[in-house]
Amino acid sequence: MALGTIGRRIRQFQRLRRVVRVLAKYGLGAIIERLDLRQYLPLPSKWKPAPIDTESVAQSRSLAQRATNAMQELGPTFVKLGQFLSTRPDILPAVYLEEFSRLQDRVDPFPAAEARAIIERELGGPTERFFSRFDEEPIASGSIAQVHLAETTAGRSVVVKVKRPGISKVIVADLELLEDLADRIEDYIPEARVMRPRMIVDELGRHLRRELDFLHEASSTQRFHNAFADSDRNHCPEVLWELTTASVLTLERMSGRRISEFVTSGDVAVKKQLAAALFDFYMKQFFELGYFHADPHPGNILVDKSLRINIVDFGLTGRLSDELQGILGTAIIALRHKNVKLLAALLEQAEVLTEQSDVGQVESDITNLMDTYMGMPLGRVEIQQLFAEMTATAQRNSMLLPRDFVLMGKALVTVGGLARALDPEFDAASALGPYMKMVVRKKLSAEGIARSASLVAFHGMNLLREAPADLRRLIRKALTGGLSFNFQHKGLDKLIFDLDRSSNRLAFSIIVASLVVASSLILNAGKGPLAWGMPVLGIVGYVLAALLGLWLIWAILRSGRL
Repeated sequence: MALGTIGRRIRQFQRLRRVVRVLAKYGLGAIIERLDLRQYLPLPSKWKPAPIDTESVAQSRSLAQRATNAMQELGPTFVKLGQFLSTRPDILPAVYLEEFSRLQDRVDPFPAAEARAIIERELGGPTERFFSRFDEEPIASGSIAQVHLAETTAGRSVVVKVKRPGISKVIVADLELLEDLADRIEDYIPEARVMRPRMIVDELGRHLRRELDFLHEASSTQRFHNAFADSDRNHCPEVLWELTTASVLTLERMSGRRISEFVTSGDVAVKKQLAAALFDFYMKQFFELGYFHADPHPGNILVDKSLRINIVDFGLTGRLSDELQGILGTAIIALRHKNVKLLAALLEQAEVLTEQSDVGQVESDITNLMDTYMGMPLGRVEIQQLFAEMTATAQRNSMLLPRDFVLMGKALVTVGGLARALDPEFDAASALGPYMKMVVRKKLSAEGIARSASLVAFHGMNLLREAPADLRRLIRKALTGGLSFNFQHKGLDKLIFDLDRSSNRLAFSIIVASLVVASSLILNAGKGPLAWGMPVLGIVGYVLAALLGLWLIWAILRSGRL
């Protein structure tokens, strides 16, 4: 094994001990027990029984708060995990979503001198060559980066985002640990498999690795800037590519007041205008662009003096692929015709249903939702309530919604809530109507049908062309004895490990007992070299048996299982 691998394993072991101790500190011993991690606790804690929560795990406010506190203490990667989970109402109960959404990704800023050093290293020259002014005090500081106001030598006001030193190594190491823990959860806690812990950690890993590389955020930001470059109602910052690298991101500085400030002040007509403009801005992102800003909290939406809406922070974005839009269009048609069977088939096509999903129960729940909302005027439909009921249905039926769909739903609810706060009479459902019709028209248009038909034809032709060769290879393997089947067992790793450990301890105990018996026989015989009137070999055997016995007792105590 390479030295680098050994060093990484040692660091991972130390970090795991830290994670287990923090879980124990916040009374999450039941998790430690279920995952068989008690051996990583300090010795006295191993003898304490794991606490049992009297409340239901799904509804326990106390458990959710303690898990939140533990993630906050464990640092940036675990904070990001909690924030990531807070965007999945289809997986977690509401009480956990509420608590995890309170996790704060704010830490003390690192010195401005370090920020300057990073900028100089990344851009290849002294800071003064690129910025005529660079504010020492950051305006925001997070676990991954901090943001400084600056002015370029060309006189342009910008914001400069600088990556925190050493944060990449910390997050990558924690992600490796989380991957191991996710595998352990799937092996040791069968009821948690429906949440697909490994899939969640893999998604989190992809998101964090993109967040660590500022070029991804720069590309997303520039894409939105280009899309709305000609609009006089909406604006997104421009990227200064000559001052941007993987660790430094320089953007045009956006001006304006937070949109939430207009809720309690301002002209009623202005607030109505802003409500309609904001909602329309996001509908265009969802259904015309196919990609959208997925973090529309009030701090990221600014309104300038001309009432133009400016959006900042494109670290979290979502995408509605053509396939997802096509499924959405078909779903709208199915809803219009009350075709529950087609809706269930669409969920299966989108891989939303899992092995635990009962299709009959899914169809029943969809029918109940349709009965509630189909006869209701659009103006009476509360989007937030509808989305909450949809995600509750998904959770109840062990469904896993596409993450981009969930992000779109949460963004839609947030933007709808902001629009309603600005204009209590704003009808979000009616404003959404024309875009739903557009999705259906796109699905049923000649171009849409031709695109779908060509895709089906392409895959069909490929299948027909490759089928004879595939069949020939299969027959050849069968005739030559090369055809084999692989079987994989699940859930037996822990049993095998426990049996292996038990057999090793039993063998060790037999050796200790044999040493005691042999030493007793030697002492009784009185043969061989003597010391203090006793055979030396007998004394050595007793001492060795005592040491090995103490070692065995220590190993049993260390494992936490007497």
